[in-house]
Amino acid sequence: MSFSFLRHYDETKTLSYAIPLISPTWSDGVHSHQYFSMKPGSVIYDVNAQMPAFIDRNFPTEGSNEKVSSFVILDSMNIKKLHLEAPGSGEYRDKGSYNTVMTFIAVAVLILIIASINFMNLSTARASQRAKEVSLRKVMGASRKNLIIQFLGESILLTLIGLLISLSLVELTLPLFNEIIGKQLIMNYGSSDLYKVVALAFGVGVIGGIYPAFILSSFRPAEVLKANKSTETSTSVKLRTALVILQFTVSISLFVSTAVVYGQMLYAKTIDLGYDKENLLVIHDINRDAALEKLPLLVDEFNRTTNVTNVTWSDFTPGRPQENNTSIRTPEMAIDDPVLLGNRAIGYNYFNTYNTPMVSGREYDLEHNDIRTSFDSVRDGTAYRSSVILNESGLRRLNLGNAEDAIGKTIYRGVGPELEMELEIIGIIPDIHFDSLRAEIRPEIYFLRHDYARHLSIRFTGDPDIILNKARKLWEQEIPSNTFN
Repeated sequence: MSFSFLRHYDETKTLSYAIPLISPTWSDGVHSHQYFSMKPGSVIYDVNAQMPAFIDRNFPTEGSNEKVSSFVILDSMNIKKLHLEAPGSGEYRDKGSYNTVMTFIAVAVLILIIASINFMNLSTARASQRAKEVSLRKVMGASRKNLIIQFLGESILLTLIGLLISLSLVELTLPLFNEIIGKQLIMNYGSSDLYKVVALAFGVGVIGGIYPAFILSSFRPAEVLKANKSTETSTSVKLRTALVILQFTVSISLFVSTAVVYGQMLYAKTIDLGYDKENLLVIHDINRDAALEKLPLLVDEFNRTTNVTNVTWSDFTPGRPQENNTSIRTPEMAIDDPVLLGNRAIGYNYFNTYNTPMVSGREYDLEHNDIRTSFDSVRDGTAYRSSVILNESGLRRLNLGNAEDAIGKTIYRGVGPELEMELEIIGIIPDIHFDSLRAEIRPEIYFLRHDYARHLSIRFTGDPDIILNKARKLWEQEIPSNTFN
């Protein structure tokens, strides 16, 4: 069955790679990822170039004088690039690293170069042992072409034998390797990849044997038989010396690179992330309707569970990128010139659960009136003020001075035209590595969501299997319609 058009509906309302940026006006209306095929000879760049005009023709302006294409972007990419290059979020983020793939390819190529140089040098170093063989074959009528083919054939045959041995070792060690990396890799001998591997081995055999073949086939029978040794030239010796130097250079570079990577791995394992990731159970998909209405009950039940020390909730979990932003300004900033801060939603007792110390102030708790003011109440004029927590980068972005002085200050969040919500700073937390260590820590603001969550975090003591089984049992008892995740 073939399709000319596919549409995938995302229940989590996460924008896909096709729509990386969208106007707030559209944030509740565009939740789909669309796939389309193109006519032969078409170029994806031509399609993307036509998108702004398409948007301006078809998207409603919603009363704005600006072109819709100035704040709505539609972009397309080849589906083959999704795995490594998708710039979207959620399911449509890139699942691998292009740089990592290229690094491994480069390492493999360098190792092949070292092996080929080794083979060349060993073959030419044994030239004296094969000098008589070459001379006698020439005396018997063998041409230089015949000798070159012979030596290249030997090189290719050795490489193919090495390929068979390596494939056997791969089959033996692959189950253990899969267990270590937590993936399921297989060798598919029925695919075109096998032909590519054989072609690569054939090419390596030619490259590794071409120099020795030309050296050995160039011996002169009369001189070799008379002197009883090879007549290797000084040029050949110099070239072999250069190859040895190149080989050691590549080897030393690989050793140094390995040491650097190992050092980075140690750094990543020992760095203070800003939170304690041990003894935490995180339950996902709390935002499903059947689960969300049971959020207070789940929190109460887990708080009463033996060995549970803290329970909280949030719209994110560490390790999963969070890209929400919101516009914030201080009283010194113009109303039309705010700054962007990363936006995360958390529940009561979040930083205590994650063992993150407050730099200054306090976090959200039930003992204070920290209920978040809704946008509707601000528009109705019934409420204007809420509490917020900033990280240290957010403190610097807003230029609010030191952490102690920032407590109690008021900042503003835009709600609509000429309408803002007042936010009182109640706490400052340190910068936390919630995202990848490759990413710079964003200036962030943390809002309280007392009635909404995507993830429930439980800190416990004792045996993890015990608390996991208790959590699963409670979930299946209260929310049997949803899978425990």
